[in-house]
Amino acid sequence: MASVGVAKKQRLIFLDILRIIFALLIYARHSITMFGCSYGVNFNYRIIGLTSPIMVGFFALSGFSMYYAYSDKKLEKISEIKQFWIKRLITILPSYLLIHFLWIIFNRSMVKDWLIMSPMEFTGTQSAFRTFFGKLHNGGTWFVSCILICYFVYPLIHTIVVNCSTKKLVILLVIVFAYKYYSDFLVTRYHLDTNYPNPFFRLFEFLFGVLICAIMLRISVSDSLKISGIGAVLVGIWMAVMHYKLHYSFAETMLKAAMPSFFVILLISRSIKLKGNVVISTLSSLSYHFFLIQLILWDVSSRIMKILDVSGNMAKIAVSLICCTVISFLMYMCFDKPIKKIAMKALMKNNTETAPASNS
Repeated sequence: MASVGVAKKQRLIFLDILRIIFALLIYARHSITMFGCSYGVNFNYRIIGLTSPIMVGFFALSGFSMYYAYSDKKLEKISEIKQFWIKRLITILPSYLLIHFLWIIFNRSMVKDWLIMSPMEFTGTQSAFRTFFGKLHNGGTWFVSCILICYFVYPLIHTIVVNCSTKKLVILLVIVFAYKYYSDFLVTRYHLDTNYPNPFFRLFEFLFGVLICAIMLRISVSDSLKISGIGAVLVGIWMAVMHYKLHYSFAETMLKAAMPSFFVILLISRSIKLKGNVVISTLSSLSYHFFLIQLILWDVSSRIMKILDVSGNMAKIAVSLICCTVISFLMYMCFDKPIKKIAMKALMKNNTETAPASNS
């Protein structure tokens, strides 16, 4: 389906900025809970309360970006699906596997468990086992497993969405939205395990992002702005009622408002005209590594602080943030980028060699 009033391959800089904000907020949360940093009592409370909504946004943004990139492509033939999967694995796995091996260097006492669990880690299926969340580094890399599952299912999602009418997409969006909230209600009502690391419900958030993008590309910019404007007012009223009338906590209010909020944010993303630059695009590309490196960041930061002979809250924040940025950049430029380049070149060569010869 052709999009209305926008070049589909135009880079949406606002999404890059959103990724950077997500990465910084998750860093701030981890620096509070894992490194003892403080940004003030009120800010600490709000930063921690934003963690779950941010992860909802992360998966919705991933689905949105995926459909935005592939909206003019087909993923129906086995060869097309295979190539899509290989490209996604090339994008995700190198840095993830590097962290998996680096993690054991800092946690040598768990070598036995690391060896036993490694086959599961290599296949990216650990999020299917709910109680593995706290084992090894899975408290931090569970999202990699969930996103791999989303990517595995994406060709089917893509085929369905591309062939649906706009009306059916809206109906499907409402169903996804309603079921996600119904599942959260069940967890609260019956005191079930949290859905936080559950790949099934993360897939719903990923699908939510796909559907928003598909609808956005079929309506005009002015219609997007009208819908998002009405949505923003309704979300604001809903949040006020939850927080001030129903007395929900900040974290509960933000979580319950997460999906409608990201519906508004993602729907207007193409309407926010921002000029891109190398710094923003590079920092956005580093966001994935910025998440991963935090699994070893706090130990590294502690050692650097001892070498520099510095202490205190501001020193903790400065050293850990600089370390996280620098190590992420080095991982991206010196490890991830070269491997991706080699792997993509090999993939392109293989595709050329296996392509049927044309009749002359």
